[in-house]
Amino acid sequence: MTRRVRPWLGGALIKRLEDYTERFALTLGTTLLFIGMMPAAVHAQNTIGHVLDISGDWYLYVGGADSNEGQKLSRWQDVPAAGIIRIKTPSKDDHISIIDIHLNVLVERKCASSESCYQPIFLPANLTESGILEETSALLNGAWNLLWGEPYQSSLFRTRGAAPLLDEGVAPIVNGEADLRGLMQGMSSGKYSLVEYRGQSPEDRVVESTVFDWNPATPAAISIGNRKPGVYEISSVVSVNQDNLSRLSLRVLLSTSKDYLVAADSFKKVRSLTDKWAGATDPTTVHDFLRAYLSQLAKANGG
Repeated sequence: MTRRVRPWLGGALIKRLEDYTERFALTLGTTLLFIGMMPAAVHAQNTIGHVLDISGDWYLYVGGADSNEGQKLSRWQDVPAAGIIRIKTPSKDDHISIIDIHLNVLVERKCASSESCYQPIFLPANLTESGILEETSALLNGAWNLLWGEPYQSSLFRTRGAAPLLDEGVAPIVNGEADLRGLMQGMSSGKYSLVEYRGQSPEDRVVESTVFDWNPATPAAISIGNRKPGVYEISSVVSVNQDNLSRLSLRVLLSTSKDYLVAADSFKKVRSLTDKWAGATDPTTVHDFLRAYLSQLAKANGG
């Protein structure tokens, strides 16, 4: 009896060992694949800030202070936690400013004297918590990606003579009228045009403008017909006899009365945070960022 059972028992053990070996190999392979994917996932979630303004050859090193492999930095680019930033051959006009993911100024380095820029910049490994909501953080990520990617264009008005007045905001649509009184209360009397922002529509699509008269002494809502919520441009209509009139470039998110309060509150909070960037960059860069954020608000509201 014993002699007959042993061959069967040995075969069963061998079969079981083969099964275990196959399963172990499959599990090990899956584990190794997961581990191999981890650095990319960790890197994607390891962003601690973004380059707001930059001039000069600044390089990011992520392999430690002794690493020789650096990535040249550009405006709007994300930077990782615990990264190291150095500049090559600094000049007095070179500078860099970095904003953290909570919109606080993280780095502000100016090379007024070349010695001040030879010391490396060590990015922190982590940040303290902020009061920014998760929904706002998602919109901020979208704004940074929009600025960093293509084919985003700021569409700021470039004119000869006096610089245009730049502004951004949110306004409600009520019964086919855009209530612009809060945004345009300080604007001069005259004719203005409202047109859909071209960045949100195909290039070959005809975009019609609405021309309206504005008088701050008797402000009134502007009839826009059946225009849908979304991002619009408001600019001054300047004739040959109005060369001294201040030109306006107002980017506005027209929102339904239902979504207006939430959108306006979100934009107001983000704008108050960018007010602290005054010494870190020029006003045009701030306007570019706020306009990108308006575009993300429009997407969130279905515009």
